[in-house]
Amino acid sequence: MVVCSNQDCLQGLAGALHYQLTVALNGLSIVCYALLWLFLKVKNNLETKNAGKVFKSILAVMLANLFGQTLSGTVRLLFSVLSVSPAQQSIVLMCMGHFTTLIQAHNMPILYIFSKDYRRAFNQILARFFGCETRTANSYNIRITYLQNNRPVQMNLRR
Repeated sequence: MVVCSNQDCLQGLAGALHYQLTVALNGLSIVCYALLWLFLKVKNNLETKNAGKVFKSILAVMLANLFGQTLSGTVRLLFSVLSVSPAQQSIVLMCMGHFTTLIQAHNMPILYIFSKDYRRAFNQILARFFGCETRTANSYNIRITYLQNNRPVQMNLRR
């Protein structure tokens, strides 16, 4: 039985090198984000609400991608311990590739849920794509204090 898939290109040394480079790049991205977090923490900019939301969204994306990569790596390690035929390995690795791609495709929904700025940008782009127009309405809370019978009275007006 001959199985032709994308995973066939990544067998042997090429597969090991690809896996090592992917793990190294994921590790490097974690180090870069940790350094960025440390830099912002030192500069006291991390307390702002937007910075916290951006880091939550980045952390969620990184954890999802790291989960997919770890799962794929665990399956590869299990193949070295178990005796599995190359055809079965190819089928399982192809399924794992789809799972990893599915996890990476969830970056957009994760960013959409966690970040208001990303959500606004996605809505604008999708509105242009589908030919719709989005409008935002501003609301203001106005508090007016005046004296009535020498006592302060507050009125809250909403627009």
